[in-house]
Formats: sequence, C-alpha cells, structure tokens
Amino acid sequence: RCSRDWSSDVCSSDLDSAPLQITSYLSRTIRVPIHGRIAAGAPIEAVSDPADVIEVGTDLASEDCYALRVRGSSMIEDLIADGDIVIVRPTEVAANGETVVALVTGSGASEKGDATLKRFYREGNMIRLQPANQAMQPIYVAASDLIVQGKVVALIRRV
Repeated sequence: RCSRDWSSDVCSSDLDSAPLQITSYLSRTIRVPIHGRIAAGAPIEAVSDPADVIEVGTDLASEDCYALRVRGSSMIEDLIADGDIVIVRPTEVAANGETVVALVTGSGASEKGDATLKRFYREGNMIRLQPANQAMQPIYVAASDLIVQGKVVALIRRV
C-alpha cells in the first residue's frame, strides 16, 4: 500500500521506510485540431473548422493526430455516441476490425467525398464499412472508391 501525496511524485510505503518513485499521473499536453464532424451513420461531406482545437495528454494523442466530433448513432455498440470526440491518427491503411475514418469517393458521393466512421473489413475487391449498431446495415464500397483517412485511437466524452 502506498499513501499518495498528490503534490509530488513520491509516496511512502508501509513496508519500507525509503520513498518509492512513482511515475507522474500527468502527461504532457498537446493541442489537437478538431477538423469538424464525422458521420456515425450515413456518410456526409466532411466539414472542417481550422480554429477548433482540444488539449489532450500525449498518452491519448501524438502530434500528427486530429479530432472529429461524432454525429449519429451507428457506432453506439462500440460506445461511440453522438456528441463524442474521436482522436484519429492519420493513416491510409487499416486492418480488418479497426475503427476508421473512411472517405467514400465513388458514385453518389459529394465532389470531395463523404466521410463516415465505421469498422473496416476488406472482402475481396470490396470494403465493408460495418456499423456497431444492429439497427443499421453495413455499407459496401469498391476498394477503389474508398480512402482510409485514419484510425481512431482515443475517445473523449463530456459527462
């Protein structure tokens, strides 16, 4: 057991008179830009506000990450709800089952493409974008009509 003095990184142990070094509970913080909103439902045109930022610990995000505000309920069974903020690490590749920001660029998409937040599954020359909501159907897209823009690495929710 250890009684913690929250003003320092040292605590005393009942078993030993020498203080034990404890790693700091506070990590360095960085400013992560919020690039707008992401659909957790039908894909929507990505909307960005360059002035919007959130400050998070480096244990949640790295310098290259960005954040998106979630709109919709397609990922609710993965505990990603409408109004949450997801932290995304940019990448163009994803493994099956990873939660990604996917830009659908094929027919029916807006000029810049439509973005959605879903689980990624490669099935031959098609990609299945799987919602985490039993009431919603997956979206099937030709691999050539989809760009993975990043993987979700953290979630922030206001209580």
